[in-house]
Amino acid sequence: MNEYSGLLLHVILPVLLGGVFNMMFVKSPWLDGLKRPIDGARRAQDGRRLFGANKTWKGFWGMVVLTALCAVMIDLAIAWSGARLPRAPIGAVAGGALFGFAYVLAELPNSYIKRRLDIAPGANANGWTGMLFVVIDQIDSVLGCLLAAMLVTPLRWSDAAMIVLLCGGLHLLVNQLLFRLKLKNQQF
Repeated sequence: MNEYSGLLLHVILPVLLGGVFNMMFVKSPWLDGLKRPIDGARRAQDGRRLFGANKTWKGFWGMVVLTALCAVMIDLAIAWSGARLPRAPIGAVAGGALFGFAYVLAELPNSYIKRRLDIAPGANANGWTGMLFVVIDQIDSVLGCLLAAMLVTPLRWSDAAMIVLLCGGLHLLVNQLLFRLKLKNQQF
């Protein structure tokens, strides 16, 4: 196996599974006390919310914890299978938490910009602006995770670009699945 199998098993798969489980967690009644907006309902100078009602502490911490748990489960499955695959360079819990944190942190600038453009949380704009945000919505978190991964795994820039394209497409497919399962309100 090569370094890309490690990237797949220790970054992409835990984040993908963590994101799916996080959507289920956010929709569940568990720990609804955390369903408070990250921005504390504060408004920018333009009078609009900083990030909006959909960016909550429940989703934030859910993504961090669930991605860490998924990373641990994947690491245990690898160990139990006896496979000789690369181990997570910083450990499953730390790596999973780091990538979950990078995922949610990288989504915040996009939400901030959308609020400035008066795009409602969970909605999208029309025309070319809407198409642009469909792309940005798929790759903002991918870029955050990729930057975090590059802190612990050396990657060539050409490989990083390919990962953004592939994971952005995978993100779009997972969002479609979550929409069909009624775990996500917006199709794109």
